[in-house]
Amino acid sequence: MLRVLKISSLTPFRTNNSQVTCQISHFAAARNPRYFTDPLEYRPQRWLPSKHPKYEDKHQNDDPKAFLPFNQEPRMCSASAIAWTQMKLYLAKVLWTCDIEAGPGQELSFDRGFSVCTMWNKLQFWVGFVPVKSKEGR
Repeated sequence: MLRVLKISSLTPFRTNNSQVTCQISHFAAARNPRYFTDPLEYRPQRWLPSKHPKYEDKHQNDDPKAFLPFNQEPRMCSASAIAWTQMKLYLAKVLWTCDIEAGPGQELSFDRGFSVCTMWNKLQFWVGFVPVKSKEGR
């Protein structure tokens, strides 16, 4: 889940800039006792309607919105596979006809340019597409 805050906020890196990008781990949220009773145990009853005979009252304060099975593997929404395939096809076509170069005054270093905190903290990095120099077989 990705969210851009419009107001200043503190992050693990102690930044106070507006437009801070926050990433939430669905894996951690779905296993947090704040959202689910017995979060590490297999309890399918938690998903039943409260009037169902097998529903257990101890799950009445569970927050099912903390678990998003259609937003992550392996139960990702089936239509997202089509979207990913189309995006890969588009990107392959662009990269077949264009090379990528850094924007003016920018240099990319994977050692210095990115920090990892469960996921990549991606910095803003502008690129330009330039026609591929003619090569045989391309």
